[in-house]
Amino acid sequence: MSEDIGTSLWVHVAGGLLLLALETALKWTHDHLGRRNPAYRVHILTAMGIVWVVVNSAYVYLFPQGAALFILVSSAIMAWITRSELHQFWRIGL
Repeated sequence: MSEDIGTSLWVHVAGGLLLLALETALKWTHDHLGRRNPAYRVHILTAMGIVWVVVNSAYVYLFPQGAALFILVSSAIMAWITRSELHQFWRIGL
């Protein structure tokens, strides 16, 4: 029983670290490419959406027990990034 808990803990820690690394990499890519050419922002947001769907689908398939929390956290991150993109348009009145 304790081995299952230990394994589950490490799997969730690894998943959390992977999500953190992915979010950091995507945020850096978004900031870096978005400053160079604003037209890239649409493509970056689309790519982030596709990655979000793929990562969530893989997590649900591989770890169905903790999938609800993972999807909740990743959705909150995606909503925060999307809101920041939309806020730029709202600021200028579009």
